[in-house]
Amino acid sequence: MTDPTSRPAQRPDEDVYPRDFTLLDSLEQIAPSSRAVEAHALRTRSRSMRAVLAHRATRGQMRYEDLVRRLRTAPAALPDDLSPGGLVALARVLALQTGEPYDMESARLLFAQVPSNRLKPADRLFYARLLETLGDAAAAAEQLAQIPPSTPGRQYLELDLANPFTGGPYADAAAWDAGWEALFTRYGLEVPRVGPGDDDPLDRLVVDAPPPVTDGPLVTITVTTWHPGPKLLGALRSLAEQSWRNLEILVVDDCSGPEYEDVLVQAEALDPRIRVLRQPVNGGTYLARNAALAVANGEFVTGNDDDDWSHPRRIEHQVRAFLDDPTVTATRVLAYMVTADLEIDRIGQPVSGRHAATYMARRDTLRRCDGFVHARKGADTELMRRVEAFTGQPVRDINVPLALYRLDVASLSRGEFGPGWHHPARAAFWASAGRAHQVMVRDGLDPAEAGRSVVVPRRYEPVKVRPDRYDVAVAADWRTSDSARHPVLDEVDALRGAGLRVGLVHLPDNRYPVRRRLEMHPSVQDMINARTVDRLLLDEDDVEIGTLVVAEAGLLELPPAETSLMDVHRVLVLVDQEPTDPAHGVAAYSVRDCTRNAERIFGRTPLWVPRDELVRASLVAEAWVGLELAEHDVPMLADPERFAVPRTLPRSSTPVVGQRADDRRDWPPQADEVRRLYPVDGSLDVRLIGSPKRVRAMLGRRSVPPGWLVYVRDEVTPREYLGQLEFYVDQSGPLTRMRTTHAAALASGAVLVVPEVYRPVYGGAAVYADALEVTDVVRRLHADPAEWLAQSRRGQRFAAERFTVARFVDTLRPLLDSSVVAGTGAQPS
Repeated sequence: MTDPTSRPAQRPDEDVYPRDFTLLDSLEQIAPSSRAVEAHALRTRSRSMRAVLAHRATRGQMRYEDLVRRLRTAPAALPDDLSPGGLVALARVLALQTGEPYDMESARLLFAQVPSNRLKPADRLFYARLLETLGDAAAAAEQLAQIPPSTPGRQYLELDLANPFTGGPYADAAAWDAGWEALFTRYGLEVPRVGPGDDDPLDRLVVDAPPPVTDGPLVTITVTTWHPGPKLLGALRSLAEQSWRNLEILVVDDCSGPEYEDVLVQAEALDPRIRVLRQPVNGGTYLARNAALAVANGEFVTGNDDDDWSHPRRIEHQVRAFLDDPTVTATRVLAYMVTADLEIDRIGQPVSGRHAATYMARRDTLRRCDGFVHARKGADTELMRRVEAFTGQPVRDINVPLALYRLDVASLSRGEFGPGWHHPARAAFWASAGRAHQVMVRDGLDPAEAGRSVVVPRRYEPVKVRPDRYDVAVAADWRTSDSARHPVLDEVDALRGAGLRVGLVHLPDNRYPVRRRLEMHPSVQDMINARTVDRLLLDEDDVEIGTLVVAEAGLLELPPAETSLMDVHRVLVLVDQEPTDPAHGVAAYSVRDCTRNAERIFGRTPLWVPRDELVRASLVAEAWVGLELAEHDVPMLADPERFAVPRTLPRSSTPVVGQRADDRRDWPPQADEVRRLYPVDGSLDVRLIGSPKRVRAMLGRRSVPPGWLVYVRDEVTPREYLGQLEFYVDQSGPLTRMRTTHAAALASGAVLVVPEVYRPVYGGAAVYADALEVTDVVRRLHADPAEWLAQSRRGQRFAAERFTVARFVDTLRPLLDSSVVAGTGAQPS
């Protein structure tokens, strides 16, 4: 056995893509529509997911890397039956996922393979935007000419091609003026025009002054700045020219240094309503905004970024909303997103959005909430959502473009947002905040207290407050599951109970893409918000970890793109699912792929740890020189103290049976097996947990059969549900992950009925039958109460020997790295 802590050399980029066609076939069958896969690939930035889209685009004929290679060297040799929709989906991902020139050029080549008559107007518009982004304005104009004028978004690309400030070959000042004017006149607004001067066009905008409003409440506008320059002066001029005249403009300098004093003096001289506050130490935007909030005199408080432009009617529109409707608690406005040269159409980006910096609320409400969370980024959205939760009123959106948000082109690739994506730190921050707000409403907490419970990621911490050493980090898909408590938390609790400091790493299972973002499981987020454990981010948290435990092998099949900054001493992969099922020609993951991806991300060759005999045999069958396989198994954890239910003889003449029913994979693979598994004649008392909609679909019925019960998640605890059952049945398709459920069922005393393949795992603790035999086996055993009770107790004894906390810790601990001793206890707040 080679040293599992050895650090291999970094592999080339092509190593991130799965190669096995059986696996690719299986992944494509699992995946929903191409647009859902596309959305998931952008949200996770998983390069590996390109392989799934390429498999679909080539109708299973080519791997991703071979497709791209042939596109660039011999496009004429590509198959004739490529999928137009699949090519477009892959091209969109390549164009948007990384912003790398190589990928964007590959996207262009993919679009070129789509027959012109198969391109939908929206896809052709995307293609034209891609061409313009790559600098081929002529080709972009050619595609634009083929797009119907009524196509949404066409006018923005047309506007950018005519932009006279970018020096493009299709610059047309008159056409641009007309298009730019339409952006504002459609809302009845005065049009900002570019005045004379050498500054960027965005900093030279002038507007005919609207009639002033001199009566009304005082409004405080906070503008925070660091290393200010001419952009700050342009932003302040737009505020000084507001039609709402009763203003207090507080500029807060975040300790820029004496070399910026001249700019601050110029800023204060622009208007007598401008006052400059100077922070003694640099603490970030939101600590600076809190400083302004503490001294604000206005009845209303709002903000303005130091490089953005506000239309002169912006404050007037926002205050009018409050005065016209006393129930309004907050407002914000729409902003066009533009570059310094007033380009508006960026590939994959919206041309406008509701601008968080323009958020306006009553000063007393903001102070009641104790202002902004102490974070360097993202705290404006958090405060807005907290005020909404506290007041019970949503922010009033004024859908009029009253601001211009400056896009810094040079920093887009390094920013917090991208097409369909935002930084994992921001996602972690919002997840913590969202749960804190839910708990605030549920428990009637003070909004200031709720703000203090929000966990700020290390990336956004003004001052470091969390530890940088962990004994164990557990990597799992921590999103919402079908159980009231995330099943892997039992193992986290066991590790903490053993005196280890534990962190959590979120690895989404990208084999099952979803179109919309799924939130963290509430039970997981509650532990994070309570500082019981820390959430660790792969490419942000430079921490030392003794052992990284990957809770499920398949998480490494299509992993995220990041390479971890963590100093991981050892990687364990806990395996509770066989990689392949040759009998059915399907695969769940590739051991080689997952090993290679663990090496790429964490810099360590992983040690594979089976959870039972069946998994060990499957890994041995696929072993190769260099595969690290643990010498002993680590069994599942389903502590009998949590699940055990005292059992006597069966309670009725009708057998009570149940199973999980939340997913198509929970059922037998064949439709006729599903219909014959449970008769609907009342001879079995069927109680399922999961999705009623899925149950109806599986049975081909409009309603759940009479007498059946289907519990939804959180309606009953696992112990309450299993305690009702006399038999727990699992006849799910190949390669599903049901070991944890099996263990819990055995611990509860429900008789486990599973296929014969599980006999090496459970021996005499379970009963074995295929889908067509289940009903007869259940009835026969139920008809002999003494034998049923004996079987129930055999299962409980098996669970008491194998699935306890002590057994889990005793078998896992010898595999852990012991060089990092961090200790346990509550994490610092």
